[in-house]
Order: sequence, then structure tokens, then C-alpha cells
Amino acid sequence: MKNSRELLNKALIIVFAFALFYCSDKKEDNSLVAKAGNSVLTKSALDSALSDYKNKRKFRDEYIKEWIEKEILFQVAVDEGITEEVEYKSLIEQSKKELAAALLKAKALKDFSYSPSQTELEEYFEKFRSDFVLNDDAYRFNLIVFNSEEKAIKFRNLLLDSEWDRIANAYKSDPGVINLMNSVFRYAHEIHSEQLVFSLKVMEQNEVSVVIKSEPGYFTVVQLIEKFNRNDLPKLENIRDQVENRFLITKRMEFLRNYISEILEDNNSKIIWQTE
Repeated sequence: MKNSRELLNKALIIVFAFALFYCSDKKEDNSLVAKAGNSVLTKSALDSALSDYKNKRKFRDEYIKEWIEKEILFQVAVDEGITEEVEYKSLIEQSKKELAAALLKAKALKDFSYSPSQTELEEYFEKFRSDFVLNDDAYRFNLIVFNSEEKAIKFRNLLLDSEWDRIANAYKSDPGVINLMNSVFRYAHEIHSEQLVFSLKVMEQNEVSVVIKSEPGYFTVVQLIEKFNRNDLPKLENIRDQVENRFLITKRMEFLRNYISEILEDNNSKIIWQTE
């Protein structure tokens, strides 16, 4: 019961917080991408989902497959009366307060803005340096995925005589590009393609891979920037993004603690706490 409640809470918080606070102002593209019963996945909804943090490393077809599975399972659950059962309704009811509080915090965080200085990052890195020791092999690399082997081969050939940024910028709006990532840092276990991990493992610095058929219809070209061994402590400049993200998480938590403290103080007259 507890595990079910926690899973439902997380799902509801992610779905509703994203829907309310991270919707784009761009004109929606309501063209059909997939349909499952009465549920429809539009191009705009797919683009928004794939830009979300929890889905950003997923391929398009992988996400669509998961979406169809989730929608069909929900519809079958409705048909079998799951949503009318006492346990389901109890979980929904218990989640309302947690969800409302999470959305309030999300709203407050929209006002959070902080740009750490180099000195702050250096001090933070030095203080928590043991936390940044790698627990797995890791790689920093450039990556592009095409839906056409011909385009992938052409891109690779161009890259051999030029620089990544220059060539990649020219392909940003190419409809054949499925995914494009610049100077991304990933642990080996975070990379879903075994072929990609193997290529990175055997490549030399700045080397460009052959075209990798990562899955049916997807053709990947990767350029290794730097590789790191397990138990290494990278230099700050090599993992600056990771250190800054960790630092900003700390600052966001501090911001939220102060925000909650102010609310509790403002509503102190409503609080009764009987101690033993």
C-alpha cells in the first residue's frame, strides 16, 4: 500500500507539475503521432515529453511504445473497475495534499534564479570532492542520430574534415536529425546502447565513430571528447556542468527551506502543536 501510494504520488506530481508550469507558449502542432483507444498523442505533446528531463535520453519510438502501453493499461484498468475501487480512490485522495504542496513549491521555484561564480564552484567542488569520484567509467562526447543512413554517412564525412560545432550547427533544423547532443557527460551505465558504449571505450580522444545502427531506422555518429576511468576524480573543468547542477540543487533546497519557513511564520496563528 505504501509503495503504491509513493509511486502514484510521484507520477501525479511529475505529470501535473509539468503540465501546469512547463508548458510552452509556442503554437501547438496537433498532428497525430499515435493513438491508443480514445487517447491521442500529438506532435506537440511528444516534443514536450521528449524535452522533459526524465525522457531526454529516450528515442522517439521508445517513448511512443511506452505511451501506448501506459494508455492501453489504463483503459483496461478502467474497464475492469480499478478506478472505482476503494484503494484507488483512497490513494488519489491521499495524494491531493502532497500534490498541491508540490505544485506550490514548483510555482515558488519559478522565481528562483542564481548564477554561481567560479569561486563558489571551486569551493563547492573542493568541499565535496569525494562525491565526484566516478563510480563507473564515464565519457564526454558529441552525438547525433539520423533516421537515414545516407545522411549519417554524409555528416560523418563532413566532420572528418571540419569541427563538430561547425557541422552540427548546420544540421540543427534538418528533419532527418532525431537527436543532437553537444559535449554531453554520461556514465557508461547511463548509455543504453551497448554498441555506443563499446565504440566510446575503444575510441581515442576527438576520434569520430563509424555510423552506428543503434536500433532499426536510427543511425548514430559519435565523437569522443574525453574518457574517464572508474574511481577517477575529474578536474572541475571536465565536469563543470555536473558540479554546477549539484550546487544549484543545494541552492534551490535552501531557497525552498526559507520559503517554507516564511509561510509557516505567516501562518503561525493557525498552528497548534501539543508536545508531551
